[in-house]
Amino acid sequence: MNSRIKQSDIAARLASDPALAGVKIGTTLDPDYLTEFCKNHPSVWVGGQYWTKRGELDYTANFRQHVRAIFRFKVTEARYKEGEEAGDAEDRLNALFDKVMDRLKDWQPGGADTTFAIEAMADGPAGESFVSVDFSLSVDATYSRPS
Repeated sequence: MNSRIKQSDIAARLASDPALAGVKIGTTLDPDYLTEFCKNHPSVWVGGQYWTKRGELDYTANFRQHVRAIFRFKVTEARYKEGEEAGDAEDRLNALFDKVMDRLKDWQPGGADTTFAIEAMADGPAGESFVSVDFSLSVDATYSRPS
């Protein structure tokens, strides 16, 4: 890999799944992210990536570093839908989270050395008009640049 892993590739992988039809899927780099984030539910947002090192620098005619690339995701669902019973939002949120995980769990993005692994997961803030889950998935990669 000689560049960052593309968030848009991850979003495209999710958008191509028929099980996620009707779900707004985007990235935090999309030009409409700030206006669309709070308006569209259900939604899945691929957030920023950050890297941590897995090993020391290696030079064999090229700069090379083994890294773990960690991606943040946010899955959202409407808190209230007309005619639903209490607790339905949690069921809808859990079902959407499972669909996202089913699509990504065995997939290796371009530029990665491994498939996705779970790093962390937490429910989103309770004081919002929608319910959400924030989670991080990681892949191992080798970043290299010509010397």
